[in-house]
Amino acid sequence: MSTEPADLADLAGLTRRWAEGWAASRRMSVAERPDGVLIVDVGDDKRRAELLLVEPDDATLAAVGAEVVAAGDLWVSVMTAPDSEPVVPPGLVALAARDALMVRTPVHDGTAPDPCVRLVDDGDRLLATVAGEGDVRIAAQGQVGLVGTDVVFDRIGTDAAHRRRGLGTLVMTALAEHAARRGGVEGLLVATTDGQALYERLGWRSVGRFTTSAVRPSVSARTP
Repeated sequence: MSTEPADLADLAGLTRRWAEGWAASRRMSVAERPDGVLIVDVGDDKRRAELLLVEPDDATLAAVGAEVVAAGDLWVSVMTAPDSEPVVPPGLVALAARDALMVRTPVHDGTAPDPCVRLVDDGDRLLATVAGEGDVRIAAQGQVGLVGTDVVFDRIGTDAAHRRRGLGTLVMTALAEHAARRGGVEGLLVATTDGQALYERLGWRSVGRFTTSAVRPSVSARTP
């Protein structure tokens, strides 16, 4: 995997920028607590909120782990250097241990969008879909949150019956092209292990390891 070392300040800044764009994409709110932990108000049954930490010390990791155990409906994601081992707070179970924070500048490479992609401009977010065939209404989809010049990609996915046709790339291209016309410059996303190879082929590079944990094993909310 193509990686780029980031110092702590850069990693913290990139994490905050990703969180703000992710929140815009999903209509959530994000705030920084007095202890420096970012909290994203997710608001679903299994995950009331997600806490975001960057290279935490042992004391902070232990305190947040105890908080999540006590609450039961919180998740915690820890951002560390790209080649680091996963970091899981005491008492928690890793839901995703090999996700990566990835960036791309410029967000769009000049490729023209395919007309098969339907795009909706919804203010601070963009939504893209490709129509399916037969009983499948949507073959591929994705969205981005727009914050300043940042473009945060989210929920990029392809229906199982429509994979290996390049539809994910078409969705990414359409979103990037429209975001660039809206003033977007740098792309950010958190990629699962399944999605990282695709993004690398599209010119993305990894800048951080993203480990998500909770009290009980669950299904990750992030898609490749």
